[in-house]
Amino acid sequence: MENAQCLISPNCPYPKINCYSCEYVIPKDLLLIEINTEIERLLTSIGKTNNKAILKRESHFLNHILFLLNESIRAFGKEHVDSILSLDRVKTKLLELTDKLVL
Repeated sequence: MENAQCLISPNCPYPKINCYSCEYVIPKDLLLIEINTEIERLLTSIGKTNNKAILKRESHFLNHILFLLNESIRAFGKEHVDSILSLDRVKTKLLELTDKLVL
């Protein structure tokens, strides 16, 4: 669907119902809101710690979230993604924390 992400597509067990009533559908704006929340949490955690194990773990998770962000931009368009979360802010924070990231 244009405004949602199906978790199990194309193997839909309910092909005749409206996708928005299905438990396997995530509306795209909710997905972007959660990506934004997780990026903020990870960047804050990375910024506040010097523990190498935590930096490695959080950098690993951040790498996965940034992959999802990139896929969201490809799927929904940069303008729509930027309307939900500030891509410039994410870029700025990443540049500030470059020396702490373990990618």
